[in-house]
Amino acid sequence: MTSAHFRVYLLTLGIGSLSNVIGNASESQFFPPSHEVFTSLKADPRELQFAVRPFVPVGHKVLGEAAIGDYLGVYRLTDAATEKTFQLSVGGGFFGLFDLAGKSNDMQAADYFANIPFDFRSGPWSTRFMLYHTSSHLGDDYLKAHSLTTDKHSWDNIRLMLSNDLTKTLRLYGG
Repeated sequence: MTSAHFRVYLLTLGIGSLSNVIGNASESQFFPPSHEVFTSLKADPRELQFAVRPFVPVGHKVLGEAAIGDYLGVYRLTDAATEKTFQLSVGGGFFGLFDLAGKSNDMQAADYFANIPFDFRSGPWSTRFMLYHTSSHLGDDYLKAHSLTTDKHSWDNIRLMLSNDLTKTLRLYGG
């Protein structure tokens, strides 16, 4: 079985397992809020977000990262009787790495993300099955300064995460 066939199989399996929620849906909504069914990850530096942060790798010069990205809820189905919710969203983002020690703050690298998460919640439990694309590029300023040519580095992947809201302030997740 090729990886493309395996991905289609997993997607079909995931959609098929949601038939109870879809079949008993008592409420549907287009363009719902995107962070209610599966709350954003707090400890993942590549979670889509809006952020600016400086950092200094050991033995290197001062670098800075700018992150711009978020999710957009597309469609939500909720079964009010069982309090089960399914949501389809899309997401995209950019993470840029800059040399803050130089005169012009050259961009060293850029990562682009495109995500399609399928979120499901039942009580304190939530899960996210996500198809995502990542594309990494050396920055134009870095290429010019070092007279380099580059190949495009991109990949498509699948991510599965499970989360439990133990209390309003404590959450465990993994995947």
